[in-house]
Amino acid sequence: MKYFIKFITFLLLILLTNTGFGQSLSLDELVDLRKKNLTKFIEYLNPKGWINSNEARLDANGQSSDYFRLSNKASKSTIEYLSSNDTKTNRISIHISQKETYSKYVTKIISLGYRLIKAELENGDIIKVYQGKKNTIKVTTITDKTNYSSATINTYKFLILSNEDYGLRI
Repeated sequence: MKYFIKFITFLLLILLTNTGFGQSLSLDELVDLRKKNLTKFIEYLNPKGWINSNEARLDANGQSSDYFRLSNKASKSTIEYLSSNDTKTNRISIHISQKETYSKYVTKIISLGYRLIKAELENGDIIKVYQGKKNTIKVTTITDKTNYSSATINTYKFLILSNEDYGLRI
C-alpha cells in the first residue's frame, strides 16, 4: 500500500508538471510556428492546451486571409496566426501578461543576435523592433491603468514576421 501511494503521487506530479510546461511557449517555438501552415499550427498547439477563440478577420486590403486565434487560460496568453495569400507570408503574434515571460523572450531575442532597429512611444505604448537575419520581432508594451487605483497593468505583444514582410507592411 505504501508503494502504491508513492506511485500515485509520482504520477500526479508528472502529470501536473507536464501540463504546466506545455502551456507556455518558448521564443524558438514561436519563430518555428511562423513557418508552419495553419493546419500544422493548430495541430502543434492544441495538445499543449491552447483552445480556439477564433473570430473572422480581414487583412489591410479587405481580403480574407487565414487567421486563427488560440488562447490558453493557464498561461493567460493569446496567440494569433495570420497568413496572407498575396505575399505568401505568415505572422505570429502572442499576447502575454506575465513580466517573467516577457523578460525571458527579450533576453532570448538579444542572445540570438537580434538587434534593436527602432524604439518609439505610440499612444502611450512602448514599441521596440528587433531584427535578425531572417525575422523581425516587434515588441509592444501596452500599459493600462486600472479604474480603481493608480496601479497599472502591462500586457506584452510579440509580433514575429519575416524581414521581407516587415519591409512591405509595417
